Amino acid sequence: MYRMLQAVEKQPIESTLSYDEKTTVQSPTSINHQQRDIYNFHDGDFQHRPNPHKYLLYKPNFSQIYAFTASAFKELPNHGILLLYISADGYDTHLKSKIEQSYDFGGVKTNNRRDDTIENSNSPPTSTTNTLGKKSPPSSSTITTTTTTTIGSIKDIHNIFPGDLYPFLRKPLFLIIDSNNSIAFQNMPNLFGQPFVSLLSPIKLPTVFHDYQNKGSLFTLFLTSPIYAFCFVCHLNDLTNEQWNLCQEHINKIIFEITKLFLKSKLVDSTIYHFFADEFLRLFLSRFVFCYAVLRLHRAFKGSGFYPSSQPQLSNDLLENVQIHKMILELSAVLNVRQLFLEGPLTTTDLISSNQ
Repeated sequence: MYRMLQAVEKQPIESTLSYDEKTTVQSPTSINHQQRDIYNFHDGDFQHRPNPHKYLLYKPNFSQIYAFTASAFKELPNHGILLLYISADGYDTHLKSKIEQSYDFGGVKTNNRRDDTIENSNSPPTSTTNTLGKKSPPSSSTITTTTTTTIGSIKDIHNIFPGDLYPFLRKPLFLIIDSNNSIAFQNMPNLFGQPFVSLLSPIKLPTVFHDYQNKGSLFTLFLTSPIYAFCFVCHLNDLTNEQWNLCQEHINKIIFEITKLFLKSKLVDSTIYHFFADEFLRLFLSRFVFCYAVLRLHRAFKGSGFYPSSQPQLSNDLLENVQIHKMILELSAVLNVRQLFLEGPLTTTDLISSNQ
């Protein structure tokens, strides 16, 4: 959460800094002179532009989330964009028949502070849960099948469902969901025709990384500090200054190349370009592609559940770009972790076989 807060905070950079110094800074302004046309940065305009207004909520309940999001929505200036980042454990409704996208597929959990007696439908069907989290006595045998079905279909009122976010689609919304049930937020309907993009985390993680989950999310790490994320998936815990700078230089080049691909591609949804004008959101989008490419090439991540997804879905000329794959493999070779990745850039045949 702290990393995400830093990722949307401008870091002043003096014009006297050398190129090598600039490339080591984790900031949207970490670019050289040749890259300025692509990023469209102007030092004066960018440095004097105010930082975005932010609300930081740690383990909030539903009421707090809705109140502060509504406040941010109200304060949004003309032509502004609402960035909503949610990092939480997933919540599954356990419904046998999931039809309605808004609520049937679950969502993410909020704080467990409650003042009601509504039963938690996420509990096992053999028992119910009261407000204190203790098991209550089994239901009476006189309850009919119809009544039991009705109770089982009740959603937990304290969790965030995709349908809860629909009112905020009235203005441009950039949504980031980092959860093991992020898939519940796929295919959200664009009810009001406003620009909408969502970046969704993978729902699975290789067993080898399970013991590190308490240190933070891998998806958020890729979006906020791709160099740390790359080192993490490669089990690189001790780099020399020379290796660190070299790694940073390579990743900057990869991110820059991805940015150019966004601008060159004819298959990118026009909605993406509405957000691409913002320096922070542009960086999130480019780092998202970098995250996808690294995980696709990494041997430990096998299957679609281990890769991030987005809405609208990005085209293969971005996600499966051969040039980006080559640059990532070159970086792995420089750091002597080439054996952790596939033998070469993925071809069309590889893509078809890996998705089966």
